[in-house]
Amino acid sequence: MTAYDFMIIGAGPAGYTAAIKAAHLHQSVLLCEEDLVGGTCLNVGCIPTKALIHASQYVESITEAEGFGVHLSGTYEPSALQAYKDETVLKLRTGVETLIKANKIELVRGHAKITAAHHIQVNDTDYEGTHILIATGSKPAIPPIEGVNEAGILTSSDLLNPNDHPFNHLCIIGGGVIGCEFANLYANLGKRVTIVEAKPHILPEMDAEISQNLSMLLKRRKVSILTGAGVTKLEPGKVWIGEKCVECDAILMAVGRRSNAEGLFDGDLIEMNRSCIKVDSSFRTNLEEVYACGDCVQGIQLAHYAEACGEWIVETAVNGTSHIHLEAVPACVYLNDEIACVGMTEAQAKEQGITYRIGKYSMLGNSRTVIKKGNRGFVKVLSGEDGTVLGCAMMCSRASDMIMPFVDTVAHRRNLKELSELIYPHPSFCEGIKEALEDTDKDAIHVIYRN
Repeated sequence: MTAYDFMIIGAGPAGYTAAIKAAHLHQSVLLCEEDLVGGTCLNVGCIPTKALIHASQYVESITEAEGFGVHLSGTYEPSALQAYKDETVLKLRTGVETLIKANKIELVRGHAKITAAHHIQVNDTDYEGTHILIATGSKPAIPPIEGVNEAGILTSSDLLNPNDHPFNHLCIIGGGVIGCEFANLYANLGKRVTIVEAKPHILPEMDAEISQNLSMLLKRRKVSILTGAGVTKLEPGKVWIGEKCVECDAILMAVGRRSNAEGLFDGDLIEMNRSCIKVDSSFRTNLEEVYACGDCVQGIQLAHYAEACGEWIVETAVNGTSHIHLEAVPACVYLNDEIACVGMTEAQAKEQGITYRIGKYSMLGNSRTVIKKGNRGFVKVLSGEDGTVLGCAMMCSRASDMIMPFVDTVAHRRNLKELSELIYPHPSFCEGIKEALEDTDKDAIHVIYRN
């Protein structure tokens, strides 16, 4: 029997990234996948969702083109939209498969089961290895709401095939990232959308001003938002909130995702925390040399964080340390105007009793935003008394790209002056970063201060 250095279960972002990193470190690798390489993110999550959002923005842009003196038709072909999404996913999945092959990683297709420390079984074949990494990802969470099994609800995976589920009014249960992205997508395509969120605000984990701004922009586009609204009952085409009923053509369940660890081992071989695999601060399970990361463990459910954790685990196992910084994790929401955050929010600073300062700049004064007739957005920076950047939240065009300087700044606890003293290109969206940084000391050039 061949003994591998690493046996990795799951070829999603965490798994295939860890496998390639291990190969780079001259480790022998067995990678197991029972479905499609790339996992949820590439096949039924991040990539296809963002592809459809990108395409839908052209439809939305056409309706706005009149403001630029351009006259166009706003029709679209759903099947062409679907073909573009599928082509994008296939191209990227083929690329990952090519990387796996080029790095001489042995890919085994089938359901993997851990039978003991250092041992797994796939398709009735036994494999042995030094380290095992579980990276089996997650699946949509379905809460035990009355009538949920009879209501014909859809998950985010179902809605990636729009031809299969035609509707005019979509009711989305859950106002988190998934719910808001699908609301934006179908509003772009001219559908009626209602968001039902149990908490007081949509995007409840993000900065309160992000939630307020997004609510305003979605409502302007005729998206109905019901907050503080716990769903009590579901029927086909009906969402009940106490005595109030929202009637619709389709129901999307978007209340989050749960760990996908079923059938991975027998009994209590590996300790669990409810549906999640329990790990320590080094991603170790209770079983010798068995690690787990990504959506199958409790914590941050983001593809880029899973990738970073996979690399961290491999580097630490091989070299005893890792160059990866896991302290600052950016979170992005891909809408017509993107949202990006990293570090601490203002509410968290208050809860922890931290004295802080705020620098903020409205992107309505930004030249690139004016050129594109952009919506109301902002860049907001949170810093300590000594100028150390604690966090940043922004909502504007290209926010997912613009957040990166703050990831570096928060991770290395840099002073905001290190960013504010740099030269920013003009005209650019990132000029808003400089203005927000300088506003901390009420010294921004393009802000009027009244004494």
